[in-house]
Amino acid sequence: MFCRAAIAKDGPPKLENCESLYEMFQMSVEKFADKDCLGARTGANGEYEWISYKEAGERTAAIGSAMAHVGLSAHGRVGVYGANSPEWMLTMQACNRMNLYCVPLYDTLGENAIEYIIKHSGSLPWSCF
Repeated sequence: MFCRAAIAKDGPPKLENCESLYEMFQMSVEKFADKDCLGARTGANGEYEWISYKEAGERTAAIGSAMAHVGLSAHGRVGVYGANSPEWMLTMQACNRMNLYCVPLYDTLGENAIEYIIKHSGSLPWSCF
């Protein structure tokens, strides 16, 4: 449920020197470089393995570079397919970095829904695995 009372009449709160989601992420990378950022359960015991904000920033830059290398340009639509994972989040941040529209294609949607979304969004599929 959306709560209108949470947003001021002049719009959502603004962070100083921050105009985009990517700038917000970069501020976090700089401020919390050595802190845990994204984690996933691994192995039989289900322990979390974490990457730091610094590593998340580096991986995001590498994914963004790969997107540019294959010819994706600003304002393009990229269908990001995969399960909920750190890789998915990094790919979304790379879209933000490259000024691309991220079109979520979750593996739980089913083939028909994914096909529909790709056709109607004008996106190019991008697997984060």
